[in-house]
Amino acid sequence: MRYLTPGIAQDPFICYLHTGDFKTFTAPARWNTDASATVTDQEIQHLGNRPYVRYLSNIDTMKRVVLDRSDDGLFGTWKRVGVPVDKLHEDPASYQDILRPQRFYLWEDDYGGAVYECYTEDFTVPYEPCTPGLTPWSCYLDRRRYVR
Repeated sequence: MRYLTPGIAQDPFICYLHTGDFKTFTAPARWNTDASATVTDQEIQHLGNRPYVRYLSNIDTMKRVVLDRSDDGLFGTWKRVGVPVDKLHEDPASYQDILRPQRFYLWEDDYGGAVYECYTEDFTVPYEPCTPGLTPWSCYLDRRRYVR
């Protein structure tokens, strides 16, 4: 049975655990310990020698993907940077460019729409849209051209 308590978030939550052998695991713990927040989607990007950034979404309250940054590790202090894309989006996915490792991309699901949208990450908000060649639709068209 689920009890609703004002000011206390209800599931779902994102949890973590540790393993050294993929046979034994620690007990799961809640990743975000903010008792007033539920997080339905999360993406973490390590920036090499630089800090970590994470993208969180919760379609119940935030209605947007938000960007946080930690300069002292995964379990350090996370500070809110802002909203990279001021649209009703969810399901963030962040990728490093394999040909240009200094460049990162953020993909967000157009909540209720048909496609993910691509943005160039510079870790200041707002983000700029990617070139049209990186949209899912153009990738699909390119694939059709080469796959017979």
